[in-house]
Amino acid sequence: MKFKSAITLLFTALVLIGCGTQIIGQRGNPDRYTRNEAMTTSTVVEATVVQVRKVKVASGSGFTSLASGIGGLTGVVLARNSNGNTSLVAGMVGALTGGLIGSVAGTSTAEEIIVYLPDHTRRAIVQEEGSGSYSAGDSVLVVLNGSEARIVEKQ
Repeated sequence: MKFKSAITLLFTALVLIGCGTQIIGQRGNPDRYTRNEAMTTSTVVEATVVQVRKVKVASGSGFTSLASGIGGLTGVVLARNSNGNTSLVAGMVGALTGGLIGSVAGTSTAEEIIVYLPDHTRRAIVQEEGSGSYSAGDSVLVVLNGSEARIVEKQ
């Protein structure tokens, strides 16, 4: 019976982590707008791509800590249901699993795109990969909204 509760806890943790990565993944995508973003006016500027490189973006939220905590809690539950040396191993496995899930779920791949603007300045914009594929020399549009910016293909 105790094993069942440990499996249920682990399943619940994985579901929560899956939901969290879905939410994190939507932020910063150049092809998706939130309801608030869709209802605002933005400035659009033509620019030329100077350089593109792949980067990793950490979530910067408490989600990584949540995943680590759930993993640690799973380890404690497994350890309480074990005896002797297996409880120590179960606790370590739970903590390591939580840390691994937290680091993987809290990181996404993005692009750092450096553009040359008409005012003769260069700006680096980091965004998740969208439907566009950019390379040096491409003519693009930079959509500016306050302190946020995104790059879209010029059609």
